[in-house]
Amino acid sequence: MRTSLFMRLGLVLAVFIELHAGAGSFFSDFNSGLATNASVFGSATVDKKGGVNGSGVLKLTTAQVSQMGSFVVHSLDGKKPAASFLATFKAYIGGGTGADGFTFLFASNVPDEPFADKTSAGLTLIFDTYKNGSQIAPGIRVKYSKAPMMEMSVPNLRSEHFMDVMVKVDPDGTLDVLYDNDPVFSNVETSLTNVVGRFALGARTGTRVDNHFIDDLRIVTQTSPGAFVDTFLPIGNEVSPLVVIDIVIRDFKTKVKAGSVKLSFDNAAVKPEVSSAADGTTLVHYDPPGVFEPATSHRVDLQFVDTGKPAITNEFSYAFRISSQITISK
Repeated sequence: MRTSLFMRLGLVLAVFIELHAGAGSFFSDFNSGLATNASVFGSATVDKKGGVNGSGVLKLTTAQVSQMGSFVVHSLDGKKPAASFLATFKAYIGGGTGADGFTFLFASNVPDEPFADKTSAGLTLIFDTYKNGSQIAPGIRVKYSKAPMMEMSVPNLRSEHFMDVMVKVDPDGTLDVLYDNDPVFSNVETSLTNVVGRFALGARTGTRVDNHFIDDLRIVTQTSPGAFVDTFLPIGNEVSPLVVIDIVIRDFKTKVKAGSVKLSFDNAAVKPEVSSAADGTTLVHYDPPGVFEPATSHRVDLQFVDTGKPAITNEFSYAFRISSQITISK
């Protein structure tokens, strides 16, 4: 078992992976209405306002009684199974009396109808804000195929502002889930590879109500299992001003093509040190010059090509913030 991504790295601020050749992708900021390759059901609507900074937004429910709405992304890969995927979005839960939360699905049996906490034949993530019986709430529950349900407490689930969410399944079948840049599930071994399915989100209210809004939804799938980014540093919101970038790429079915690694820092191309190890990992190391100012944000962009046939160009980007609690004497 590989070491937990989050035990080794800390918190995630932002991340995006794009894979070319044998990959599917979806993105919507909901500013231009409903995407052509998606559908809404029940109470779900796409509104021109209410999202991040007043932008467009997907409203699964508003803070009204007895609502149920869902959003379904049409198949990204046709009949080809997904070997891995990364989904990121911003979620807002609040504005009401606290119920019931929302669900993220990736499965072969996603319904074309309103749903809330439906258990699927693939991956089900339930972001639950209302406690029923012995269930943990507020918290997140994960269910995949026939495996036992797992659940973790997330006290800030209902936060009254947009929170970053990441759901990541690597080619080795391990699952990572982050909420508000905090790891909830890390390196969970699953059978979530080679699944032919669709992605969807659903929510409901009862006598207790809340707004359940989604913005900046991005999904990238990979149909050919290959080398992938395993770990990356630095990460989070409390990074030292003495920045050192270390990214580990792990071979899986394919390897990193020699000489293909490219790195940019703050949108400028740089020359990293690239070294391969006998354990099938490639380390990308870069030590930026100087000391960075507190409370500043920085971006890292990585690109590499694997040895697959056809070869896949992988793009991986993330951002981090220098701690605001540091004083630099000049």
